[in-house]
Amino acid sequence: MYYSTILLISILTLFQQNNQFVQTKEVTVNIEETTVVITIPFEVEAGYHIQPDVVENSNMLATKVSFGNSFEKMIQDQAFLIHRTHKVFLGEKALKTIKDFSVKVILHKEEFYKLKSLKGTVFYQACNERKCFFPRELKFDIPLNQ
Repeated sequence: MYYSTILLISILTLFQQNNQFVQTKEVTVNIEETTVVITIPFEVEAGYHIQPDVVENSNMLATKVSFGNSFEKMIQDQAFLIHRTHKVFLGEKALKTIKDFSVKVILHKEEFYKLKSLKGTVFYQACNERKCFFPRELKFDIPLNQ
């Protein structure tokens, strides 16, 4: 009985650590005269928040979005855009956290047409009002030019 309880707790802990709190939404692609603007929106699950890409407190983990090396060389410009925030109090200090955000990537038009998909990773740490969870990575693969 003792070993089965430990096994059950281990399995539940492993399952809980793999749960994603952030999901991608519908991507927009705007083709302009010489560039292409790709906007990838992300939504944080209701009841949770994540930290922004620049944190105010050294105890918090910043959210980072990265792409494969070959794609990062193609990027002309990149922006992390926060759409909806949430205030969390750490003692007396109010900290801004994120509910929804997007990443805007600008490419040269000729580079865009070489891509079959856009692969990347979001590194983040989700929290609720009581605790923060282990950091996670959300891998995404967005089909393009199909």
